[in-house]
Order: sequence, then C-alpha cells, then structure tokens
Amino acid sequence: MEGWPPTTLFTHLKKLEKLGYVERDPRDHRILRLTYKVSEPEWRILQSLNALSLVPLDIEAGRKLLTEEVVGMAMVVSSLQLNPGKYQPHPQCIHPPSLYCYRELEEEWEKILPLLKDKEWGKIFLLLKEELKEELNECLLLTALARFNEELYITEKIEKGEKVENLFSLPVPEELYRLLEKGKDDPEVFPVLCMAKNTGTTENFIGLLDWVRPLIEGPFFVEARRAYQENPKAFFEGMKPERIAGLEMRSIIFPSSNLASVLFWQRQLEYEREILLPLWRRKLGGEGCT
Repeated sequence: MEGWPPTTLFTHLKKLEKLGYVERDPRDHRILRLTYKVSEPEWRILQSLNALSLVPLDIEAGRKLLTEEVVGMAMVVSSLQLNPGKYQPHPQCIHPPSLYCYRELEEEWEKILPLLKDKEWGKIFLLLKEELKEELNECLLLTALARFNEELYITEKIEKGEKVENLFSLPVPEELYRLLEKGKDDPEVFPVLCMAKNTGTTENFIGLLDWVRPLIEGPFFVEARRAYQENPKAFFEGMKPERIAGLEMRSIIFPSSNLASVLFWQRQLEYEREILLPLWRRKLGGEGCT
C-alpha cells in the first residue's frame, strides 16, 4: 500500500468495511482485519477464477450460489467414473450404481489399511491418503460445471428439436436419439442433471454457469447475449429478429481462449467420450453395472 494517500486508503477501507470484507478489532478500532468469509476456501476459489477473467465477476453473487449442498454435489460430479463392477455405492451418494465417485475410493482405502501389518507402511499410507484427500478447488469446480453443461446442452438441443450430429465425433444411430429423447429423467442417461434435480441444486448450477460465463465464453459473446436478450429487434438494427439458438440457450457453447476455458472444454469433451458414450452403450445393450 506504499504510495497511496491516507484519504484514498480510508475511503477504500470504509467501502470494504461496509461490504463486510473487513471488520474493526473490538479492542482497538484503528485496526482492521479480514472477515472469515474472505479467507474461506469457497471464497478463494471464486476469487481465483475472477482473477483470470477479463470481465470482473461478482464474487458475492457467486458465493451465494456455491452453497454447502452445491459444494458436495460438485465434489461428487467432478469425480464420477464408470463403475467396472467392483464398487458398491456409498450410502451418501445418489449417483447410479453404474458410476462411482471419490467416496467409494475412500472406502476402498479404508479396507486396505488393516491389511498393512507393517507399521511403517501404515504410516506412509495414512500420510498419502491425507495428501490425496479430496476438497473442492478451481479445477474440480470447473470440471463439475463442464459435466453439468454437457448434459444441459444435449437436453436443450433435443428439447428444441435440433439434431446433434456435430455434438459427437461419430455418427449418432437412431436408437441413441430415441434414448436421449426419452432419458431426461433417467440417471443412467443424464446422471448429473438427475442428481442436481434430486438435491435441489439445478438452479444453483445454472446460476454458476452464468456466473462463470464471461470467463469461459469471453466478453464479446457475453455482451452479444445480453444485447440480444434485452432487445432482439435492436440487435438486428430494426430488421425482423432472427432466431439465434446459441444466444437463447442456458448452456455455455462459445469457447474463449484462456487457461480456464481450455480446461472447461477439455473436461467436457472427456466426460462425453469417456463416461456418457460408454454409459449410453451399456444402456442400449441392456447392461447394468458390469
């Protein structure tokens, strides 16, 4: 803070105090300190994402969306993998048996620990388990949002009666179309959307997509979306408004060029190819958790 005049510092600190970011020490009102919410993990995650964005993100609005239930959901969603048949669903989890998450892996670790009779190996295992302990971070949050976005995008396309040929890197058979059309409420077809619906976190996830949209889509498309939705006629300079499906959809579809957006689109593509497509093949083949 060197070089700042006292009046400027005082003005900014008063604003921060009014917003609740800093508070005065009750023992000495001249001392200011950070409040707890600024130092909590969820706040730091949102602040880190905000630092990457060309358009300032409203951290306070994002924190209201990132509730305890959403954090728990994001942890499960970001760690979902295809179940090869060896994992039993954890009682706390609502994902289908055809998938497993970090909780099932933690249970596996607990089963292995008693088998390590050597005390030194046991200590090493415990240290390793603690190091690998899952907790929400920027990468996991973007992964969860990308997976939610993938399923939301597919269902939006289907609801609008639009084809999804370009969605996949291989031809889509007619039976898969029928499966997707009928599977909106099937956890074996759209597991993340069903989990969000069952936990009441759907609107929070959609809200977080809108919150992170400037970072993933970039300011140009965010501004275009705003202008189009506010006044379609003015958007087309008085001409008859045309329909632009991409600007009407709740899912994120335009990629920007930054580290966060690259991760977002990579995780979305991985989810489609490595989890959804194999899951749908199982469903079409009448297979369960095998």
